[in-house]
This record gives sequence, C-alpha cells and structure tokens, in this order.
Amino acid sequence: MRAARKGDVIVAEPTSASHTPGEALSVGELLNRSLEPLLQWLGVSPTNPLQLLVPSANERRSLNQVATTSFSHTLCNNALLELRTGNDPEQRVVIPSSVRVLIDAPPLALTWASANMVKRIRMRTADELEATLRLIELASEFCGSYARDASDPRSGACFFDKPNHERPFAHLNELQESLHAMHGANGLRLARKVAGHAIDGSGSPMETYLNLALTLPPRLAGVSMARPLANHQLVVDEDIRPLIDHKSLRPDLQWPDYNTLAEFLGDESHASKSARVEDKNRIKDYVTAQYAPIILMFDDVRNQTALNQTIQAIARELMRNGKRGELYRVSRILEDKSFLARQQTLIKTLLPPITRYDG
Repeated sequence: MRAARKGDVIVAEPTSASHTPGEALSVGELLNRSLEPLLQWLGVSPTNPLQLLVPSANERRSLNQVATTSFSHTLCNNALLELRTGNDPEQRVVIPSSVRVLIDAPPLALTWASANMVKRIRMRTADELEATLRLIELASEFCGSYARDASDPRSGACFFDKPNHERPFAHLNELQESLHAMHGANGLRLARKVAGHAIDGSGSPMETYLNLALTLPPRLAGVSMARPLANHQLVVDEDIRPLIDHKSLRPDLQWPDYNTLAEFLGDESHASKSARVEDKNRIKDYVTAQYAPIILMFDDVRNQTALNQTIQAIARELMRNGKRGELYRVSRILEDKSFLARQQTLIKTLLPPITRYDG
C-alpha cells in the first residue's frame, strides 16, 4: 500500500469488491497469469511468502512461497484496494487487464497490524505502550498526505503528496466507520481504539509525532491538548481575508478558537533563500490574520527537554488567547514522573530520524 501511494510502479485504487478471493493460487498459477513482474517486485520467495486471504479454513493451502490466512468475516465495502499498472513507463509493473489483484485497504490493514501487535503483547515480545503508539502512527499515516518507505518504514525516505493535491487512502471518519462496520476479526477491538486517537490530514511523520505528543491522553504519553486542525485552510474572518496575500494558508497545526498555530520548518526544505522569503511572508500573513504563530524546527522537539519546552510554549499561547489554566494544567502533567517515563517511550517510538542540513 505504501508503494502504491507513490504510484510509479503500481497504483492502488478503491474497488467495489467486498469479499476475499474464492481460492488460493500457487505461485506457478500466478506466473501463468502474467503476474511474474509483480511477484518479483514484491520480492516473493520461500522466506518472504505471498500473503493470501481465503474465505475459510478449508481453503488454506501449504504452498511454496505462498502463505494463506482464512478470513470468513464480512468485509465493509472499502476494506480492499485494487492494484493497477503504475504511472512511470520505465518503472511500472504491468498488471494484465484480465487479472484483478486486491490488497488490504486501511481498515483491514490496521486490523491485521493490530492483531499482530496483540499477539506480540501477549507473548511479551512487544511493549504495550510502544505497540499502541506505532498503531496510532500507522492509522495517522493512512489518513495523511505522506507514505513511509515500503522497504524501510522507520528510516527510509518518505513520499509526500503534492500540496493541494493530497490523496489519502482514507479519511479518519471513514476509517472509524469502516472499523465499526466490521465484526469478529482478530485485532478489531484494538484497531478501533487506536483509530480513535489517530490524526486526520497529517503532512509528515514529524507532524504526526508533535500532534500526538500534544493531543494523546496522559496514559498514552500525551498532554491532552485540544485537537488542532491539521493542514487545514486557515480559519479567518471574512473582513480579514482581503488583507492576506496568500490565497492558501494551511499551517501544520491550528487552534482557531484560540488564534494560535504551530508550523514545523524542516531543516533542508526551508534552507534556500526563496524558501526563507516564503516562510517570512507566510508568517507575516499569519500575524495579519491575528494568529500567534509558533515556528518550530527539529531542535525544538529533538528530546524530552526540548519537546516539553515547546509543549509549554504552545500551552502558554493558548492560555494567553483564552484557554483558561492551560499552562498550569500541562505543567502539572509534566511534573509526573510516571508520565515522563511514558513520554520517553513516545519520543523513542515516534520521533522520526532526521538528516540534519548544516549548509
């Protein structure tokens, strides 16, 4: 699914299919259906078998390079995506028009991931808080405008949708509705729980990290701030709009009820002179719109001390703009030693690896 977001090799599109395949095919049969390039691109091998869903335990097969899993539960209409030939003529994998290749869409993918995490937590091979945070991050990626590297999700380069042309695989309300429409699947209870904490419209792993650090409840290592709008058109009064030079202003995080916003500036992407001029002009428009802009860089969130200084700075602005007692409430949370231990897990789990730009 992550590779399909980029769209050069393969593309994934919504499909009306709402059931699993009726039979398990061997790799040989798949090759005969002209899917060898797809299998090669996926790296299918005895140690990396193709995962196939079948409708019942009776349909499961023990086949070389294929692992079958029975799934007899009813699927919601948007539980699957269909793969199509990619957009890049030089890289794309051609999928014959006579063949339908269906993959998990976000509701089903999140359910499988949750089932796997439940198993690992029970076997004590995964920490419960860390596992939960990774699942919330995954759900946020599904509902965001970026996709992590399919081969190296933690450290690889991300793919980002073009500004104003975002195409997430799901919106958060759709993901939540789909999960509640499903029944009986392993992992579904945890998937519903994590979807309740996920972010809609996040633009990068760094935005997801900061947003969750602010908004998750303290038991999940956040400080329970009011949820900001993420990458949403700036909310301004109509009489102010003509005074703003930019037609589109979409800060990373905004709290319109308190005229406060936060924006993260990546080191490299904002290093050129033209980028710095654009940043200056955009910040000028934020001020014209009567918002208090909080501008952040990696050093402002790189460790627990920096992150908590940033959290308090945001709380201070929210309180200055009408959020009563916010700084005092947040400060009490940050004095709790058990909370700080959980927060260290959040930072270790969600802080993206950053290649610093020192030019």
